Amino acid sequence: MVDLSIVVVAYKSEPLLHATLASITQHTRDITYEAIVVDNSPSPGIAALDQIVPGANLIRNPHNTGFATACNLGLRASQGRYLALLNPDTLLHDDALSALVRWLDDHRQIGAAGPQLLQPDGQPQPYSYGSAPTPGYLIRRVWSHLRGGYLHQWAGTQPQPVDWVAGTCMVVRRDAYEAVGGLDERFFLYFEDVDWGWRLRRAGWPVIFLPAVTITHIGGGTVGSRAVAHYDRSLVRLYAKYYGPVVTAGVWLALCAYRVIQRLARRLHEAVGAGR
Repeated sequence: MVDLSIVVVAYKSEPLLHATLASITQHTRDITYEAIVVDNSPSPGIAALDQIVPGANLIRNPHNTGFATACNLGLRASQGRYLALLNPDTLLHDDALSALVRWLDDHRQIGAAGPQLLQPDGQPQPYSYGSAPTPGYLIRRVWSHLRGGYLHQWAGTQPQPVDWVAGTCMVVRRDAYEAVGGLDERFFLYFEDVDWGWRLRRAGWPVIFLPAVTITHIGGGTVGSRAVAHYDRSLVRLYAKYYGPVVTAGVWLALCAYRVIQRLARRLHEAVGAGR
């Protein structure tokens, strides 16, 4: 059994994927690991990866099954004591994955941990972690966005218990994974990590954000033009799973109204800019 199984889901992102895999080989030391790449790309898909990561396991999907389903394929093929999800538009540095494994080895009651995500300019990226999206939380979050701010402070140095860490990069203990199962495949994209954190905590496995460990997230390399539609659909499905039809309907209506306000605000901004 290796220390860490690193599952990377790729979709039309070969140049970014190669950079991510190269950073794994350069910046993962002191632990044994395996790389499992699940290719969701249409035919012909990505090329062989042995020249980048010797022994990498490449799993090809006949069509794009979504992030959660593809991750589960990789997780089921894994052999590690710990399981890592890693986006194909990230760059590791400073032995980040090894640091997460060592921290979890020292804190055996913790189920999962995630690092601080950095933007390409080195600034902390929003939503490396978050709170469970209760109705009250969503209202506060929307209000903070409309005012141009955020609810959380993304930078820090101390470990922090959180409701979820981003599936962009997270490490999960195998015992915790076996206790709750894999990602919920009803989420094609987005909120599968929120749901996983929810289930881990309910099963008695805390989730921790470790801001002292950092990786770079380039962002936007694999999502495509339907990102907002995927986001909204998955948020509604999360509410349908945990809150029932009445609250879900209210969230859907509020989300529709929010998107209309966003579009109107964008058009107004463009009109003002064009009039200058």
